[in-house]
Amino acid sequence: MPDLEDYNCAAYRKIDWTLTNLNRARESGTKPTSQGILVLGEAGTGKTHLLMRVARKRSETNQILFVPKPNNEEAVAQHIWTNMVLSLAKSSPKVGS
Repeated sequence: MPDLEDYNCAAYRKIDWTLTNLNRARESGTKPTSQGILVLGEAGTGKTHLLMRVARKRSETNQILFVPKPNNEEAVAQHIWTNMVLSLAKSSPKVGS
C-alpha cells in the first residue's frame, strides 16, 4: 500500500513530535512518565494508515506495540497488560521483511 504523506500530515507530525520528546526525556535520564498516545476516530479516517507510517519510520530504533481498542471498557489496564505480554512473546521481524 502506498504511503500518502499528505494524508493526516498534521496528526503524523503531532505523534512524531510527542514520540521524539518522550525519547529525549528517556535519554536525558528524566524520570519516566506514564505518557502515551491514543488514536481515536471514525472508521475510514486513516488511523491504521497513520499508525503504519509511524511504525515504518520508527521501527528501526523503537519497539512498536499496537493495542487494539478493548471490548470491555471496565478492564482497560488488563487489556493493555495482556497485549504487552503477548507482544513480548513474539519475535521481532527483521528490518525489510
